[in-house]
Amino acid sequence: MVSVSIIIPVYNKEMYLNDCIQSVVNQQYRDIEIIIINDGSKDNSENIIEKWSAKDKRIRYFSQRNQGVAIARNKGISIANGDYIFFLDADDYLEEYAILKLVTDALYSKADIIIGNFYEKSGNKFVEKQSFENKLFNKSDLKKTGTTLEMFIVNNRHMARAGNKLYKLDFLKKLQVSFVDGVIAEDRLFNLICYVNNPTIQVVNEYTYIYNILDNSRSRTLSSNYYDQNISLLNYLYDYLKKESKLEEYQELFQLIVMYDVSKVINQTFERSKEKIKSTNVSIKKLRENTLIFNTISAVIKEEKFKKINGGKAFYRISLLNYLLVKAPFLVPVYKTVAYISRKVKLR
Repeated sequence: MVSVSIIIPVYNKEMYLNDCIQSVVNQQYRDIEIIIINDGSKDNSENIIEKWSAKDKRIRYFSQRNQGVAIARNKGISIANGDYIFFLDADDYLEEYAILKLVTDALYSKADIIIGNFYEKSGNKFVEKQSFENKLFNKSDLKKTGTTLEMFIVNNRHMARAGNKLYKLDFLKKLQVSFVDGVIAEDRLFNLICYVNNPTIQVVNEYTYIYNILDNSRSRTLSSNYYDQNISLLNYLYDYLKKESKLEEYQELFQLIVMYDVSKVINQTFERSKEKIKSTNVSIKKLRENTLIFNTISAVIKEEKFKKINGGKAFYRISLLNYLLVKAPFLVPVYKTVAYISRKVKLR
């Protein structure tokens, strides 16, 4: 029997925590341990956890001073006893058969990572995310530009999240993969580091996880320093690949990630507001000063293989951005920017 450790970091989630824990306790798959890390909550979360701990002996409860979700998850990894681990945010919850469905595929595929599908819940409304093919990806698929898995990872929020995935614990511990403290989008960085360590990945088109869309959720809103966060992630990933002697092996994947992430800067040019214009100018200035990103953008626009990916949209944006970085010292009025630059780079 395969055992699963479900890790739930908690920080001030009293409004959602009861439903979250109940959804785990009610799982049809019973061979689970429930690791709850209270990360210094100041609300009633502790009382809720203690009540559930008294009811179900599978719950292991730990409390720590507030150190952030990365530290809490890493503690969960270090003490987990399961064959697989599963991360669940305290404001989300699971379908009753979630773990059973994922474990069934884990037994069949023997994969290092098993990924399910999810709903997004906003108020009383449930939104199904796009369906996708049930498929086992082998260790070489990430190294082929334009493969389904590569595109899925780079251009899909689904792959970025830590939730709704089974991770083989031996895989994480052998490679010493952990969450990086102090990096925004730590879920995405964690998964990217997993993906460049040659896992087998089973994608399962089963709806198993419910994400609560909250107005104040850091991970679900575009923050004002969004691009600083992305650049920080890209710099860390580059340093990791270089340190592990994987840079040449995963160069195309890194270039593709840069193309998608940095090209989002150009989207700001569609916004008719002084705030967006100012933000874009600041972002472009920082990108111009970042040698790694600047050189990567310059390399990407010379590669034919990137031109038609995702209908060419990201390549189009990165080409516009390259023009801004190389030739334009400042943005022209926002309502003219895209048309103006498009004529210059002859992409329309």
